[in-house]
Amino acid sequence: MKMKIYLLLFLTYFTCNAQVDSFFKDFKECNCYNIKDSITLSDKHRNFTLRLPEKWKGKFEGDNNSLNIYKTPDSSIFKLQGNSAYDVQGNRIKNEKKNPNIIGIDYIESQEIVILNHPKGFYKEKLLHKYTLHFETKNNPWVWMFYLVADRVPTKKDICEIKYIIKQYIQELKN
Repeated sequence: MKMKIYLLLFLTYFTCNAQVDSFFKDFKECNCYNIKDSITLSDKHRNFTLRLPEKWKGKFEGDNNSLNIYKTPDSSIFKLQGNSAYDVQGNRIKNEKKNPNIIGIDYIESQEIVILNHPKGFYKEKLLHKYTLHFETKNNPWVWMFYLVADRVPTKKDICEIKYIIKQYIQELKN
């Protein structure tokens, strides 16, 4: 009996780590993935237009115009939230790099992206996969965070679409 429990724990640990490694590997490798736009969202606060990939919908909302988007179909949970926070002490990204949930660091247009995996949870009996992607812009006290929650393991296409969305923010913030 003990052996079966140990084997089950090992397989669970191995499966979870393989999914995390897959997320980072897919994020790192999707530089030339062909993505078609479906709709555009306007952030009047920052004078910024965001092009969403096909099957994505959402809006900017709140005082700081946080991005709240989701991927259809509505029967599943696949949401991405993007917002910024003022980093008073200027050490948020440095602390995120020490976080035990870090799965990797990648670069988009020479901008460092810190990717964290969060413990899985349940919502209405659905297993949730959760990730955050953090970056900061040089000479700017704002840190950007994109939080993904999904009731299925993100595919390579999903991950590349998320990278495409983040890349648009980085390009806009560099201007």
